[in-house]
Amino acid sequence: MVATAGCDLGPRTSRTAEPAPTSGAPAEPGEDADRLLLDDLRALLLGASGLVATTRDTCRELRRPLAPLAALHRAHLAVLDEAGGSDDAIQRPGPSPERRATEALARVRQREERLRSRLADASVRAGSGEFARLLASMSAGVAAHLADLPAGP
Repeated sequence: MVATAGCDLGPRTSRTAEPAPTSGAPAEPGEDADRLLLDDLRALLLGASGLVATTRDTCRELRRPLAPLAALHRAHLAVLDEAGGSDDAIQRPGPSPERRATEALARVRQREERLRSRLADASVRAGSGEFARLLASMSAGVAAHLADLPAGP
């Protein structure tokens, strides 16, 4: 899904494989802020992904409608991990989904809207243009999937 949006983070290199600068040169402007932003958004995305997964497990009638959203979250997490996302980000457990599909779907919509909004805001705050475009694309992807969710179960 992200690839179809035209996102490209440039060469895929591992941050851990790069040697630390020895000249004492400062990091690129915004790099530290972008790293913190990436880790925060990754944790938020993990929480949203967990809620979608649990809701799909709990409410059989929502398994199929939420499948594209679950796939989108997996793709977004993979892109953030490639961009240098922290492996140690703690997954914030989502609230227990409701047994009734209507309430569960409302809870997923609320969480996804918050994720969409945070991604859009983060795209404005990002120091790197490439990172900003990635986050804006992710926000648009979440918005598109929200629009495709059924009005009710």
